[in-house]
Amino acid sequence: MTLKDAADKIFQAYDLRGIYPEEYNGDIAYRIGRAAVVQTRARSVIIGRDMRRGGHALLSALAMGAMDQGADVTDAGMCSSDALYRAGVARDCDLSLMVTASHNPAPFNGTKFVRRDGTSVGKNSGLGEIKEMILTGEFPPVENKGSIARAEVMRPFIRHALSFVHPDKLGRFRIVVDAGNGMGGVLVNLLKEHVPFEIIPMFFEPDGSFPNHDADPTRPECVEILRSRVREEGADLGLGFDGDADRVTLIDENGDFINGSELGSVICKKILREQPGAKVGYCLVSSWTARDTILENGGEVVITPVGGANIRPLMKDEGVTFVSERSGHFYMQKNNYADSGLIAALIALEQLSLAGCTLSELIRPYKKYYMAPELSLMLGTEDSTTAELNKLKKEKVAKTRHLGRGANVIHRNEDRYEFDDWWFCVRPSGTEPRKLRMTVEAKSKQLLDEKYELISKALNS
Repeated sequence: MTLKDAADKIFQAYDLRGIYPEEYNGDIAYRIGRAAVVQTRARSVIIGRDMRRGGHALLSALAMGAMDQGADVTDAGMCSSDALYRAGVARDCDLSLMVTASHNPAPFNGTKFVRRDGTSVGKNSGLGEIKEMILTGEFPPVENKGSIARAEVMRPFIRHALSFVHPDKLGRFRIVVDAGNGMGGVLVNLLKEHVPFEIIPMFFEPDGSFPNHDADPTRPECVEILRSRVREEGADLGLGFDGDADRVTLIDENGDFINGSELGSVICKKILREQPGAKVGYCLVSSWTARDTILENGGEVVITPVGGANIRPLMKDEGVTFVSERSGHFYMQKNNYADSGLIAALIALEQLSLAGCTLSELIRPYKKYYMAPELSLMLGTEDSTTAELNKLKKEKVAKTRHLGRGANVIHRNEDRYEFDDWWFCVRPSGTEPRKLRMTVEAKSKQLLDEKYELISKALNS
């Protein structure tokens, strides 16, 4: 595979993701390390990795590239994404690079980029320039190479995460935690000594081959084992983390799934109680539940695009305090605009403790609408070029536009079509180049089923 072909594959909307080592490997990572330093003008860079295959090699190559371009590097080793981002702030680093492909399947690896001010480097905020630079291979000369040091970032992050709650108010919950062989198990093992929870671990051994299930806790098939275990154990709830542990999903005591908008509403209510009138956001594919909760608690509603690379700069520019994504990402101004599965889970557990009820009872007020599981439509083949896939995506999205006639259209990179009693959004995935995603919500189950079938047929025609 040529360098250009590989670059076309790995540069996504929010970060880099590709199959290791065919598409993303040490040679490309070295160039990216150099280009990222040039593009962001970084003098200090912190780099971490999760447990995926090739993580150590990619981290080393990124570090070498950054040092050869004159930046001093801190090697954070194996860690979660949220721990790395916090360490970047605490250590006053100009740039944080996280080697991960988050929830993508096992063959993938990648890199996320976060600047000193907490904003992400995405397609429209620097990634395009980095891509061009690695293709030309032309980097400005430097007088002195940078140095490298090592740091442990996970324990300091646990202390930071606990600062978002009152640990003495946390209840003695019995919790099943499915780490999915990702970084969540490492985090929760470090957390245990600070909280009164009884933890029942599932798949805590870091293993980037994901031998038990894929690393996406928002997909029903990936939390089925967790749901069953919660019921079998008679646990108070379950937690499911994705690969790099920046996302979390909750399962209630009955084994029922709690979506990101419902969990986000619990967090939103606490934030607006502490910061009355604050701007609070939800992403384009979130439930109306998120909107209602913001309004009912006196907040100012902000609708955001999907993806951290879009959300974080918007939060900073518009003074938004908190944003929830349906996918289980929760961004907080007080966490330097970063997302954290652990912080979100701790806040939910604190609120559950204060409410003195079951998780299903806490969530019940937020279950007002009917939302189908997000449909992912696979396009093209593994050999399809980026141009071919983009053409297919445009054609498929165009097939649904007539269904949005008469709707209130919300433009946030993609379009959300809202009617009085239902809405839908069809958009390209920002992390998996061959996928198109469809979201539908309605005020009744019958209407949801009707509209879901209608849009599905349009997409598959």
